[in-house]
Amino acid sequence: MKLAPSDFRFLSAWVQGVDVREAWSRYCAHRGAVDLRRIRTAVRTMLDQLAAVARRHGDGSTAALLRRDPARMAARAGQGADAGPTLDAFAATLPDADFYSEAELIQLWQERFGRRQTQAAAAARRRARLVARQLDALRRLEQLAATSPVPDDDIRAWLDAPLAERLARVGLVRLQELVAFINRHGYRWYRRVPRIGEEGAMRLARWLGEHEASLGILRLHAVVPLARLQRDQLTPPPTFGVVPIERLRLPEALSGREGSNRAPATRCKIAARNDHEAVQAWLELRRPVADTGNAHTGAPTARRPNASCSGRCSSGASRCRRSMAPTAWSTAASSRSPGRCGSARSRPSAGANTGGPSRGRWHPVRGGPPR
Repeated sequence: MKLAPSDFRFLSAWVQGVDVREAWSRYCAHRGAVDLRRIRTAVRTMLDQLAAVARRHGDGSTAALLRRDPARMAARAGQGADAGPTLDAFAATLPDADFYSEAELIQLWQERFGRRQTQAAAAARRRARLVARQLDALRRLEQLAATSPVPDDDIRAWLDAPLAERLARVGLVRLQELVAFINRHGYRWYRRVPRIGEEGAMRLARWLGEHEASLGILRLHAVVPLARLQRDQLTPPPTFGVVPIERLRLPEALSGREGSNRAPATRCKIAARNDHEAVQAWLELRRPVADTGNAHTGAPTARRPNASCSGRCSSGASRCRRSMAPTAWSTAASSRSPGRCGSARSRPSAGANTGGPSRGRWHPVRGGPPR
């Protein structure tokens, strides 16, 4: 078992007398459901490890200190604190209470019950000193033993042994494998693992989320059911690369906002402010020609000009795509279209409607993105 900072928070709460079930739910839920036997076993295991760490560093007294249970001392202090009635209740037990002044009643009460109160207060002070020493020891040992989970860690080092065994049955041995498995199968991933329910899966996902800086991020669909997510929550953020044009975000240097072929705004017939908006506006008019969008998005990602500075291309679609796309795309295009762009295969038939650009060719001059 490896100890994380959250385990030391749990031990600190246990030392101070916080309800162990509440402390377990808050700090150690990833180690299993709340069960007093499991909690007692985990506490003993943690204290054994810390005692071993203290002995390795030549601090045998700390190892013995951690073995002392402040709960027993608290129980004894509680028993002593319950000794003695209130002053009014004590006066009611006296047959001649009316003959005593208040000062005399207090003196009588102190003579009969004051010693017990003093003993209880002394026990409470001893317990407070013990708790302070144990908390100080835990802070020192945390500097020596606390660690954070890393992707290559064995699952058994962090999770409850039965839970780790169930995960191992489906081939999950490392934490990085568990994170990838949850991201791949989503919120209902636990249905693919025997004897793991939704509640246990949620506890484990919360713990992984607390350590996402070292273990990797759990995607939103892995921690929230798909039925509760909106469409925009499932859409990845825009980025620069070979991605769908709806998710493309161009750097300012490649946006074409200040392109050499950019016409003055007063002469533009559309409201596009950059190449990306211009291509989208043009594609809205020519949705059936899907390859055109690939060619336009290929320019900034492969050759790194912006479309406004790409120059005029008077040849057909394949040649223009070859000039803008990577070599691999060009090779694939050649294998599909062995003829030249300007060949009869690309030209419209004699009887075709010539009122506008044909669907078989890309006319960058007549039909390109308007400027």
